[in-house]
Amino acid sequence: MKNKINKKIKVDFSIVKTGTLKRGRVFNAFKKTVAIFSLIALTFVWSGIYQIQTVKAAGLDDVAITLSVETVSAASQVTVVFTFGTLGNGDSIDIYLGEDTGGDQWGLNSVTTADISCDDDGTGETYTIDSVAAATASLPLKVGITATTVGAGAAVVTCLVGDGTPNPTNPAAADGYSVTVVTTSDSGAGIAYVGNANDVTVSVDVLPNLSLTIDNPDATNCTLASGVTTCNLGTVLTTTIATGNYDVNVGTNAANGATLQIAEDGNLRNGGNSITDFVEDSGTITAGTDEYGITVAADAAWTKAGIYTDDASPIATGPVTVATTSAPIDIAGNDITITHQVAIDSTVVGLTYSHIVTWTATANF
Repeated sequence: MKNKINKKIKVDFSIVKTGTLKRGRVFNAFKKTVAIFSLIALTFVWSGIYQIQTVKAAGLDDVAITLSVETVSAASQVTVVFTFGTLGNGDSIDIYLGEDTGGDQWGLNSVTTADISCDDDGTGETYTIDSVAAATASLPLKVGITATTVGAGAAVVTCLVGDGTPNPTNPAAADGYSVTVVTTSDSGAGIAYVGNANDVTVSVDVLPNLSLTIDNPDATNCTLASGVTTCNLGTVLTTTIATGNYDVNVGTNAANGATLQIAEDGNLRNGGNSITDFVEDSGTITAGTDEYGITVAADAAWTKAGIYTDDASPIATGPVTVATTSAPIDIAGNDITITHQVAIDSTVVGLTYSHIVTWTATANF
């Protein structure tokens, strides 16, 4: 283009050279006039751009959007809440639902200006709803508002787009949609989340479980090695009671809790000789008597059952229920402490006596 202009100027000047001086002066005056008008036009253009940037500089940083219904394509009232810092009587407030018209947009449905309202925070502002327009090829759905009375200082404005049945219709795809608020002096935006677009569904499978551990032996007469508990109660005299203890722990997520049971493979014995099982409901085990049994101490989550509610109880061939819980129970911190006790009288044959006690748990799903 520059080359063409230069060429034309050269042609014109060549004509001047062969014509009169007056035509040369007219041409020079014309060039000055064009330059002045160009400068004025450029000044107006830059002035307009600067003015737009200045108007939008303040910014509304706290635009909050709420939908009465988040479902895609559903009719939903849109609540727009924002705080303006500077707004005068007669100033405009424009609300745009959606950031572009090329994608999914709010449908106007049957919303009119009568279905839109704005309220202040009690500081005396009033607003007139001027227009509501469906999305076009160049703009999203737009609501035009005028501030008719403005109080002093900043104010929180709540605008409701849609009222009852004639609500705007949510876009057809789940997403976060920009909702823009533009006033005469400020502008800002919030997000309307349609179709739970800002939610993350997290799931995990939990299997039914049931576990039993025996731990916390007294470490003197009862010990734990490689997961197996052994109780060697030592030597018992007619004047002493031999004891040893450990904890039984059960954990389950069964809705109705668990049941703990005990069984023995026979009496505390050596061949045909045995120590007599403690007699139920006969008090406690006493030194100098021929008797063997256990005491049960259960944490509050457990309820002792049957004969094991007594101070001392025999061990049945079983399995026999020792304690129950009616709800899920954590294996940690809900102990049942078992203490084995042996007493002898002077008739008990001097031998090493032993038997095996087995603990089992069942869950009540």
